[in-house]
Amino acid sequence: MKRKAISHDYTITTFVFVFTSFFLFFAIRPSLNLIFTLNKERADYTTINQQLDKKIEDIIRAQNNYIALAPYIDEINQAIPNRQVLTDTREVISTGSPELVNFSVQESTLLPLAGSQLNVIGLGTTLTGTYPSIKSYLTTLRTLPRIVTLESVAITHGESTTSGSLNASVQLQTYFYHLP
Repeated sequence: MKRKAISHDYTITTFVFVFTSFFLFFAIRPSLNLIFTLNKERADYTTINQQLDKKIEDIIRAQNNYIALAPYIDEINQAIPNRQVLTDTREVISTGSPELVNFSVQESTLLPLAGSQLNVIGLGTTLTGTYPSIKSYLTTLRTLPRIVTLESVAITHGESTTSGSLNASVQLQTYFYHLP
């Protein structure tokens, strides 16, 4: 009889072990996997929500900047046009009392500067005139509606020192906004 009791104990123990293993594998394991997956998704959604909040703040900031700059959009478009307008630049540069002897455009690429959407165009002018007219010309460059950077100025006297004529070589840079 004792053998039957020991055998019966093994049967019950085996049954309990198999039932517990079955329960752990098919009931608790999927629940634990679901808990870990949901925690990961919650962390991902929190990160995404924070990034979206930052993007929304950036959009609001950009909108406020646009509203603040809206009255000046025409001036901004004149200062940095969205197309290459060399003929307009030449007309503005050449209106002055010194005589425009030469106007040249340095070779430029149509690709924007690194990390920017601005393109740079180098311009060269050679002028002949008196000192006050050349000075006036350089002063008007500063008041142009378009952004023009004065890179270098070289002034030499003309062949005749009695005429008061000077030759000026001016190197400029102008910009235009590259639309993608």
